[in-house]
Amino acid sequence: MVATFEVISPAPLSAGTVIAELEKVLVDEGKNAVKEFGKTVATWNPPKVKFAYKITHGPRDSTMFAYPDSGKVEVWKMLTLGIPPKQVPKSGDATMTFYPTGRYRKKTRVRQLRSYSGGPIGPKNTRITRRGSWMQYRGVKARQWGERYINLRSKVFSSNAIAAVEKGAQGFFP
Repeated sequence: MVATFEVISPAPLSAGTVIAELEKVLVDEGKNAVKEFGKTVATWNPPKVKFAYKITHGPRDSTMFAYPDSGKVEVWKMLTLGIPPKQVPKSGDATMTFYPTGRYRKKTRVRQLRSYSGGPIGPKNTRITRRGSWMQYRGVKARQWGERYINLRSKVFSSNAIAAVEKGAQGFFP
């Protein structure tokens, strides 16, 4: 009895092709992140926050980073990170402080990638205060938009990345 073997040699794997396919996935994900984060400021007054993304390459990985680029960047950062409650001094030399005494309807909500209509409910009233007195600032709950985006897109991104590797390695596996 004679056994015969057929040698199957795969096509050479081009790492550049795989990397290029993964780069396309990162670019698509960056565009999607800019669109989704833009929804969080859709109802804000101008200048609205504009978002951008950047792709960086390391020796063993590539990273897509979406960030607020222009507009009310500091406000967006304060909302996404939150502000702890604290005691704040009322206006130093003034004997009168103006601040809303009514309620405020939030335009954004925790872990929701969208914005709503909102704003102050009720007029701004004059409150007479003593110099050097303090008031309690309630703080702002962190909106956690980045975490929410990652939770929504991690499965989709993983499947897109796997498909990109398979496409880039096409012909390598017989």
